[in-house]
Formats: sequence, structure tokens, C-alpha cells
Amino acid sequence: MTASLVLPNNGLPRSNDYWSNLLTNRYNKLCEDTLEMCEQVRLLKQERPDTWREVWTAPSSKMPFGLRAAEMMIRVAESQALKEAAAMKLLPSGWGTLYELTKLPDPTLKAALDQGEITCEMTQRQVRSFVRGMKPSKPCAVTSPEQQAEATGRRFAEQLRSLTCARRNDILQKTLGDLAKPIGASPTAH
Repeated sequence: MTASLVLPNNGLPRSNDYWSNLLTNRYNKLCEDTLEMCEQVRLLKQERPDTWREVWTAPSSKMPFGLRAAEMMIRVAESQALKEAAAMKLLPSGWGTLYELTKLPDPTLKAALDQGEITCEMTQRQVRSFVRGMKPSKPCAVTSPEQQAEATGRRFAEQLRSLTCARRNDILQKTLGDLAKPIGASPTAH
């Protein structure tokens, strides 16, 4: 679909505010449409619990996305935290990006949304990195102080990578400050 540009009567381009409002409204509609599509797939599964997969696996199927994508969309539609955040226009667009957020427990996801750690500007790569940084690390048998220091360093490095990807400079500065406290240094300001 191609949109044609119709200039106002005087032939001058429209204002920045005009374009900003138009594109913001369209972006919000895109997010709503994505969540609605996820909900429709969930309803299909609810309506046909034993046979819903046949829509994708039948030889005559002409679905625009595969069964795995449908399963991921169902997870998105089932997330209460995503439903609540959608009403406040806080979510990134794209069902794949939203699916990455379903890997977090709802309370963790709600807290991250409330604190502004997840924004509508985030890319799928940034969300993946954020989710990796939020998941509890696997328990390990650390015996010596050197191993503990190394494990702590790895955890901080992972958090810093995640925060850098998410462009959360305020949290990044706090984390750097927390990291520097035990060794008596102060974070460098840039």
C-alpha cells in the first residue's frame, strides 16, 4: 500500500507537530493491532483446543506465519502485564519483541515497566539483552574469595551490557557507582 502526499493548499510541507502526531498515532495503532492479532490466535486455540494447530499444519494452509510464531503470539496474549502496559502505550512493537518480554515473570515485567526500564523505543535485541540481565543467574559452587569476585564481576559485566543496550544511563551510572564502592573508587563521569 502506497500513501500519497497531499500538500496543504499553499504547497508548503506540513509541520513537525503534524508528522509527529500522525506517526505516533500510527505507531500506537500498530502496537494495538499486534496485540489484537496475538489475542485472535489465543481465541482460536481456546475455541478449538484439540485441533487449533491444524490451521497451520493442513496441506491447504495459507497462514502468513508459522505454528511456532502462533505459539509465541499466544504467550503474548496470555501475559496480564503486557495487557496492562499496552493500555498505557509503554510497549515496544512487534510480536517477537513482546514474546521476549513474556520470558520474565509478570511481577518482574510490571516492575520494569513501572520503572521505565522497558520503553516503546526498545528493539528486539535490546529487549533480549534486558531479559537476559533480569533472569536470576544459575547457582554455582563458589568456594574461594577469588571465585566469588570473578562471579560478581561477570554478573556486573552482564548487567552493564544489558543497561548499555537499553540506553539506561541513569541506572548504568548507579550500577557503576555500586561496583566502584567495594574497591573505594568513584565512577568516572563523561
